[in-house]
Amino acid sequence: MYLLYADESGDPGVGPGPTKFFVVTGVIVHESDWNEVFQRIMEIRRLLSITYGLPQRVPWHATDIVNQHGPFHKSQNGLEPADCFEFYKELLTYLAELHQIRVLNVFIRKD
Repeated sequence: MYLLYADESGDPGVGPGPTKFFVVTGVIVHESDWNEVFQRIMEIRRLLSITYGLPQRVPWHATDIVNQHGPFHKSQNGLEPADCFEFYKELLTYLAELHQIRVLNVFIRKD
């Protein structure tokens, strides 16, 4: 059996709306790999928490990281914009090395 986590971004409505796109992304893991993948994700959370001084349970929303919002704003944890981009780069590199996961993306330009 495969496990799938899906999330969306953008406005799903037809025609003009708050966004010109709609995106759905799924992360797929086979049940036999789930424990190892979960442990590896916890490992990167610990490492990035130590390196960047963020609480381990901070949500990793790409919009917040890239735009330095919420916990990634300098006033929250003292991160400079360069720190946020380095954090994001390290996170994506780590996740790309998890060969047990597959990613499925659907991007719809609504125009």
